[in-house]
Amino acid sequence: MELGEIIGNSLTVSSALNLEALEGPLYTLFKEFRLDEDVQRFDRFVSNQVLGKGLMNAFGNTLAITQKSFIQKFKKDYLLTPNTYVKLKLINTSIQRLETSRFGSLTELALDAGFYDQSHFIRNFKKFCGCSPKQYRSPSLG
Repeated sequence: MELGEIIGNSLTVSSALNLEALEGPLYTLFKEFRLDEDVQRFDRFVSNQVLGKGLMNAFGNTLAITQKSFIQKFKKDYLLTPNTYVKLKLINTSIQRLETSRFGSLTELALDAGFYDQSHFIRNFKKFCGCSPKQYRSPSLG
C-alpha cells in the first residue's frame, strides 16, 4: 500500500492519523532517499561559514559543475533555492536569539545573524514568519 493510501485510509476511518501504520512506509521512503554529494557539501559549507554576501560565489568556486547545475540539484532535493535556504538559516539563528534574549538591539541582532542591516532583517523576517521580530517577541502587540 502506498503512503498516500495509508494516510487517506487513516483519515476516512477516523479523524486521527494511524502513526503506527505510517511508520514502516515512512522509514522505507527516507531510508532510500540520498542527498546529492554537492548538496551535502553545501550544507556543511553553510554550517561552517559566517553567512552573508558572497557565500554562493565562494561555494561556487569549489564546485566541479556550474552554479546553475548546482542550483537545479539543490532545488530538486530541498525544493527551494540555496539562497532561500541560507536566508532560512539566518532567520532561524535570529529566532533562537530572540527566544533566548541574547542580543542588545534589533540592529545588533540583524548584523550578528548575517543580514546587511535592520531593514533587510525585518523584511526577510516578515516574509518567512508573517510578523515583525518585535511582534514575534511580544505576540500581544500584533
